[in-house]
Amino acid sequence: MKSTSDFPLKYFEWLFEEGIFKELKEFYSTPFDELGHIRNINKNEHIVTFLDIDKTSSKTIENTYSFEKFIDLKLQKELRLSKDLIELRFQSIYSNKKEVKAFHEILMIKIDGLKKLKSLQEFKWLKDYISQIEKTANNFLKPISQSGGEYHYSLRLQGESKEHIDNKIDKLYQLLTNDPPFISCNKEEFKRAFTGKELHNGIHWLVKTKNKIHYNKRSLVYFVERLIDHNHLSSATNDNINKHLGYTFRNGDGTELGNTRDAVAKTYKDSNVTGKERLNEIISSLK
Repeated sequence: MKSTSDFPLKYFEWLFEEGIFKELKEFYSTPFDELGHIRNINKNEHIVTFLDIDKTSSKTIENTYSFEKFIDLKLQKELRLSKDLIELRFQSIYSNKKEVKAFHEILMIKIDGLKKLKSLQEFKWLKDYISQIEKTANNFLKPISQSGGEYHYSLRLQGESKEHIDNKIDKLYQLLTNDPPFISCNKEEFKRAFTGKELHNGIHWLVKTKNKIHYNKRSLVYFVERLIDHNHLSSATNDNINKHLGYTFRNGDGTELGNTRDAVAKTYKDSNVTGKERLNEIISSLK
């Protein structure tokens, strides 16, 4: 039973309802004699006590092997998967506060249901896995109410895993800063800008209009909208695109972008967006 993007807790629901007892049966089918001389098998705590040889002193010592240790490696792998799936889901809807809260509520209902199952009373150490999942879910509510309730409209790049997202962010930063650069900011600020974090100085957009006097908002809007079109950003970003643009980006001289509504309205009709071909190549190279 595997967890999926649609059902990130599927494995743990199966495990706590019935799977843990199947795993316990497998534990007791282990040839314990291979561990050493068996002193005791505690079937209440599911701990095997055996005599072992200390590698340092070569003396005989008493050691233990538990069901918790037996299953931990497998559960850690499934825990990482569930946490990644939850994080990716939150990232895909992060621009929509209602969806974030709704998804969080669904997770809490499922987690509360798991906490009531008999298996958690018998195997109390399972609660730690649930606590870690709950902590992951709760972490995504905190950024919505920071700085006195202010919502940070930075962006969230989407991907198949955290590693995939990090690699995409690194590549995007490299391509946008290649000469002649589209942007100016340090790499840490860029990472914050595309992982939903609070920003300090924002990303400075360096592209100018043909008269070289003003900074080109249409090219910036084109860039962000193409990221959305190619599913690198959630489609929900469009719901508040002006707020995302205003919070995440600055003019090349560090001043605020100001009104971006006209640029958003006109960009689709403009076939002569400055830097269009290169921006298309950059976005197409993100895999």
